Amino acid sequence: MVRVLTAEQLEQIISNTMVVMLVRSDLMADWRGNLLDLLQQARASQLDEEAIFVAAVLNLLYAPDDTLPTGTVYDSSWQSLLTALRTGVRPPAASESREMTLDRLLHTISEAVIAVLTDSPDELDSVTEELNQMMTAATKSAMREMVTWIEDALAVLNGTSPHSVSNHHQGVYATYWETIVSSVQQGE
Repeated sequence: MVRVLTAEQLEQIISNTMVVMLVRSDLMADWRGNLLDLLQQARASQLDEEAIFVAAVLNLLYAPDDTLPTGTVYDSSWQSLLTALRTGVRPPAASESREMTLDRLLHTISEAVIAVLTDSPDELDSVTEELNQMMTAATKSAMREMVTWIEDALAVLNGTSPHSVSNHHQGVYATYWETIVSSVQQGE
């Protein structure tokens, strides 16, 4: 499947939707109108995947509890939007840097953990496998804090309360751990 929406357009959709739903509800009508225009363009061009994604974002404005995946190539962007709305934390923009930064890695991991705990429990095995691979790499690189953070993420995926392991993380690790904690609280 080919993506027609660029990374920048997807980031704009996520950012604008976050703004109108969390901060500036007075801009909701304008944003809704822009999304309707984009939906019409996608339909006129017979871009079904894009039309479904934009329609899902539009529906989210009316029904914020609608968290079902779109079933399109844009599901990762959809999940980013849902996580951002739940946590109030905007995901790092892909265009800001092509290399994997610690911030981006922690965001990706926390997003995956939150998704398993809230919306996609069927992804537990694949997320656990990826985290184990990351932990092996972090161990080889002597990144002790990263190893501890991933161990805690794995423990949470296996049923440990995120509150019980959150007190020893610092800096950016603490920031993303708090994202997991607050998302789990909202999901309870």
